[in-house]
Amino acid sequence: MNRFLLYALLLPCCAGFTATTCAQECTIYTIPSPMGINWKSPSRLLFSYIGNMVCRSRYKKEKHPIGHMIVELKDSNRHVLVGVSNVHGSGMSGKVLRKGYGLGILFATISGTIEETDKNRPQVAQRCETGDIAFITYRVNRQVFDRLWQYLHEYKAKGYHLNYNGWNKPREGLGAGCSAFAVSFLEVGGLAQELPPGEWTVQVTVPKRLLGGKKTFARSVQFIKLLFARRWAAPHSKDGLDLMLYEPTLLYHWIVKKQKTTLPENVMKTTKGKAPGLIVDCSHLPVPDEPIWRD
Repeated sequence: MNRFLLYALLLPCCAGFTATTCAQECTIYTIPSPMGINWKSPSRLLFSYIGNMVCRSRYKKEKHPIGHMIVELKDSNRHVLVGVSNVHGSGMSGKVLRKGYGLGILFATISGTIEETDKNRPQVAQRCETGDIAFITYRVNRQVFDRLWQYLHEYKAKGYHLNYNGWNKPREGLGAGCSAFAVSFLEVGGLAQELPPGEWTVQVTVPKRLLGGKKTFARSVQFIKLLFARRWAAPHSKDGLDLMLYEPTLLYHWIVKKQKTTLPENVMKTTKGKAPGLIVDCSHLPVPDEPIWRD
């Protein structure tokens, strides 16, 4: 075959390969809880949490009783896999069992840490082999990627990663669980509108009588009260406090369901090993004109 003809045939393929592998990407990995979390009532929430704590798991210390989310940022020369977690030994369960936090633990600020690539890469790889993880990859332009990279490094520089949970407002420095931290990247990048995260959220109103913790709510709640609490408060009631959070297990099952449906033109189904995923082309979206920080 003529050499120039060969180059002409291969050039489009090579160009497409380069564009794919060098694209700027933000990926949200979601790890479901081992047995699921039941949000139908405070007591069911408690029992499902206990079940996830005591169940056996092949992942041992990385079984994530309430699920977990990890963020990956990757371009041609930068790569991180990061997530936030409570500091080992921070005693979240003990605060509920012995220190009277009750469901105030859902709003309590706990000592936090940021887990980096060397810790996250092995568990992501292992779960991709088994399918116990799912993901959404957002392909973005250079300007949006630079903004996300800046956000991550400023988040750490400000020390916001030291405050885990709390009011789950990472861009205000008011604490963030793993899911609030992950979704904040979609907000900062202007990506949340592409696959609105409403179906990944839990929204309940926690009765004030179940909110304990001396620093935040100035009351102590006996553990036994949680066992018999069969109802949430009425939405937006003065007798309760509204809670909204992004639920890793819900997101996992949402991605699995989307694998079986028709998707918008800019969304593609994919897999990594046995892990189901979606790829969203957001490269056309402009950089948001709002500030990164809300503090």
